[in-house]
Amino acid sequence: MVMKLAHALLIALAAIPWVVGVIGFSIALLLVVIADKLIPKATHGNCWSFVGPRWSKHGGYIVVRMADDIRIFGRRVIPHALWLRSWPDGADVHQTEPVTRKRHPLHTIYFRFRVKNTESNH
Repeated sequence: MVMKLAHALLIALAAIPWVVGVIGFSIALLLVVIADKLIPKATHGNCWSFVGPRWSKHGGYIVVRMADDIRIFGRRVIPHALWLRSWPDGADVHQTEPVTRKRHPLHTIYFRFRVKNTESNH
C-alpha cells in the first residue's frame, strides 16, 4: 500500500513540471508558427522550428528522440524532433491506453492503463 501511495504521489508531483512544460511548449509552438509565417520554407532554424509549423498545420505526429552527437556534461539530453505526416504501417510502437476513458483533467495525470502496440489514428 505504501508503494502504491508513493507511486501515485511521484506521478502527481511530476504533473507539476509537466503542466509547466505543456504551457512552455504551447508558447514555443506559437512563436515558431509565427516565424514560419514570416519566412515560409526558411532554411535556418532548428528541428523544432521545422516540425512545429507542419504539425500545427497538417497534424500528424511529432517524434522525439535524443539528438546525435550533442552532449551536455557527457550526456545526451537534447531532444531532437521529427515530423511524421502519417504513422508508418509495421512501426514498433508501445503506448498506454486508459482501461476506462474519462474526460476529467485529473484522469490525464493518473489512470489505470494497458499497453498497446498499435496506433489507431493513422
